[in-house]
Amino acid sequence: MNIKSGLLFGLKVVAVGVTYILAMMVAGMVLKLAGLQMPETGSGSGSLVSVVVIGLGMGLCLGPLAARLPVSRGWHLVVWASVMFFNLSATVIEGAFFISTLGPALPALVLMELISTVATAAVITALFAPAGPVQPVVLSRRSVGAWAWRLAVSALSYVVFYWVFGALNYGLVTHTYYETHQAALVVPPAQTILMLEVLRGAMLMLSVLPLALAWPLNGASRMRLAVLCGVVLFVVGGLVPLISNASLPLFLRVASGWEIFFQNFSTGVVVALLLGNAAAAGAPARGAAPSPALQH
Repeated sequence: MNIKSGLLFGLKVVAVGVTYILAMMVAGMVLKLAGLQMPETGSGSGSLVSVVVIGLGMGLCLGPLAARLPVSRGWHLVVWASVMFFNLSATVIEGAFFISTLGPALPALVLMELISTVATAAVITALFAPAGPVQPVVLSRRSVGAWAWRLAVSALSYVVFYWVFGALNYGLVTHTYYETHQAALVVPPAQTILMLEVLRGAMLMLSVLPLALAWPLNGASRMRLAVLCGVVLFVVGGLVPLISNASLPLFLRVASGWEIFFQNFSTGVVVALLLGNAAAAGAPARGAAPSPALQH
């Protein structure tokens, strides 16, 4: 990458970040005028610093991927909006149950994420989507039952990873912060956590499903796609929100980083292996013929 292309890339990343920031601000003002309760000033999900970090992080992470995805702009919009909205909204929803100050503002926060991520996805598509020939997304035919068990296992795999690595991290590190209610942290009842993580698992699965279906393998191993989905889930759904949340103590964020890595990365791997588009690798799903190409 030469200096000119590097500067151009940097300007595109800034444009993506500015879009997310402005969209969050405009959405917040509109929703406040509509009577929805907004987060307290300076709270983890509502601070300006948090929004800036997330916006720039999305540009840095997703921009290079968008530049390598030779599909239609319609697919680009769906892929990047899904990656951002479902990941960030899942983080907000979970945070509302573990951080007492966020609960009342949850509807507004989710709507703000919906508006801002769709706008940001449109800018990522406009700035980074390649201008060359469009490669059609060819979906493999599967029976309803085959899709159903793959979707269920993919979503529920996160619940398993959450309990295993979350319990380990809680026992070693984070229990002190929750027991003393630092940074307004609380521990919901076990039944609430279970339902919450089932929902989160479904949202994480949906966040990378369009990416797993659209990414062309071109003869490469499915494991390469699995690693890609795992990294995207960790960075977009874990690392960037964790870095941006300055309300949490630094040590807690560092300790939570490894937990989130194993939870999200492992879930992304499962989603790609079970739901990734076999036809993209030139091989239809076992026992099935590929469906006609989908172009939008």
